[in-house]
Amino acid sequence: MVNTQPGWLYEGNAVLHPRGSEYQTQFVIDGIPLTDNRSPGFGPEIEADDLESMSIYTAGFPAEYGRKMGGVVEINTRQNSQPGLHGMWSVSGSTYGTLGTYGQVEETWGRNMLGATVSDATSKHFLNPVLPENFTNKGTTEGYSARYERDFTPSDRLIVSVRHELAHFDIPNELVQQEAGQLQTGDNVETIGTLNYQHIFSTDSLGAMQGMVRDNADDLNSNADSTPITTFQRNHFREFYTKGTYVAGGWFFLWIGFAFHVRRQ
Repeated sequence: MVNTQPGWLYEGNAVLHPRGSEYQTQFVIDGIPLTDNRSPGFGPEIEADDLESMSIYTAGFPAEYGRKMGGVVEINTRQNSQPGLHGMWSVSGSTYGTLGTYGQVEETWGRNMLGATVSDATSKHFLNPVLPENFTNKGTTEGYSARYERDFTPSDRLIVSVRHELAHFDIPNELVQQEAGQLQTGDNVETIGTLNYQHIFSTDSLGAMQGMVRDNADDLNSNADSTPITTFQRNHFREFYTKGTYVAGGWFFLWIGFAFHVRRQ
């Protein structure tokens, strides 16, 4: 969906290049920024059925976005505030053995909302193949999420969410590698927990505090027949992030953020 907008271009394995910049795309999911590479080989997918709205910026960035300035994709996930039990389930399929399914269920009662989603997909054309024969290019993805919201008062809201996503995939072979019996596989796993508290001070002022803890791991493995080299990789990091915002009168804005990584490689 992002690639259909002016100024955006896919390259290689679905790496987004806004206005020609290299690796300068920032995703913001429910107010939380993700600045690492989100292409299929490096980060789990963001399920399209999970989206309620999406805003795309290539200029005129809001003040709170400043870590990557090539392009910003702001995403808000789906929620249903109507009382009662709601759900949906979808199935999709295409060529290259592509099949996907997505399910969502939500229960709203009183001042509370509890929801969960699950998704699963597989394809024999997961990455950009190096040859038309599309050797060893199967991939599978899974995603699970849970979300709880509570309105303590008409002016106070708490939102807690947890999301776990993973992908397992083959690395496409060249002809000489296929004939040698090479099998290289990769996977990436991500778990995100967020906390969001909002308070309405008056009809024209709002404050919010947000926090996130995220674990991300990327692996690459090779069998004994790999050629010309046998490669292995284990890259893992943990990120902590907090943000506070206050808006008043439609013109005053204050942003305070704190983030750091703990990386093991």
